[in-house]
Amino acid sequence: MSEPNPYQPPTQASLPPDEPQPDSPAKDWLQTRKFLIRWGMLMGVNSIVPMILAREVVLEKAYPGMFAGMFACLVGGAWLCIRFPVLQRPIVAGSYVTAITQFVPIGQVICGMLAIAFCDALNLCGDWNDTNFQPELIASPIGAFAVTVTTGILLALIALTFGGIIVAVSNRLFGKPQQPS
Repeated sequence: MSEPNPYQPPTQASLPPDEPQPDSPAKDWLQTRKFLIRWGMLMGVNSIVPMILAREVVLEKAYPGMFAGMFACLVGGAWLCIRFPVLQRPIVAGSYVTAITQFVPIGQVICGMLAIAFCDALNLCGDWNDTNFQPELIASPIGAFAVTVTTGILLALIALTFGGIIVAVSNRLFGKPQQPS
């Protein structure tokens, strides 16, 4: 008989056939599907207060832009986290925190005010050809889209910051998890 090859890689114990292998596309798809479900639910929960506050500053004719902006935030956030999986745990953990802070929506109000100021500086908020233009209201769908996306990005950055702290502390206290859930 021949001697074992010392340069041969070690064999890996196989998992039961009904379990996806650790690095298989099926396992990745399962994690992605779980993330997408969480992201969709958290996006919906975190949109409640901004939607209520937006009704005060957006004219009804600009609502399609606001809804398109929400959809863009949903799809853009999901794409970004699927493209960079390291963002999934912090954004989900931080989204729970921002959902809880809606009871005292100081962060949501500040993000909305910053978004309106930014978009107003770019002349995106008003429809100057409208005879009923009110400078304190967002009259155009493009302006509503821009303000909604900007507010969503600012709130996502806050969630990512809170989530990063939570993940860092939990990794420090409990050890780094083997697989993200």
